[in-house]
Amino acid sequence: MRITHLFKKQALFYMAGIICTMSACVEIPETLEKVEPEIGLLTLEFDHQKLLTHLNEVRTKGCVCGDREMPPVSPLNWNNLLAKAAQKHSNDMYQNNFFNHIGSDNSTLEIRVNQSGYKWRSLGENIARGNMDEIRAVQSWKDSPSHCQLMMDADFLEVGVGKKGVFWTMVLAK
Repeated sequence: MRITHLFKKQALFYMAGIICTMSACVEIPETLEKVEPEIGLLTLEFDHQKLLTHLNEVRTKGCVCGDREMPPVSPLNWNNLLAKAAQKHSNDMYQNNFFNHIGSDNSTLEIRVNQSGYKWRSLGENIARGNMDEIRAVQSWKDSPSHCQLMMDADFLEVGVGKKGVFWTMVLAK
């Protein structure tokens, strides 16, 4: 019995050494790509890459939001779950002919993003109304000091945008 106990201690010691050695050899990539759950086909009424490129040009150059100088910040990554939440809100505004951050079903940004399945730490939302293309939509948010400051917030890492008719929704998150 004493020999078995001694053997168990030695075996644990050797296994711990092996595990430590193996973990030192594991290469951890510098960036881990976030895997999004399958959300099905998300059909957008605009070129999301064109919008994202323009948005990131604004962010990486910096800009003036009203009377506030905004320094350059990191570009955003597109996120389909955020786009799904944004599209849901744009659809709602279009179908029910209203323009507000609160949905016709009293849903808030947080509720819509939670329903999309996105796990977030901070959120922001910009909405716009008008017959415009991707560049003009970003410009309209840039022209509004509060929308511009939200768009330029360095804390946000990801974005998704939705559009239905003349109703645009941008969801920013971290």
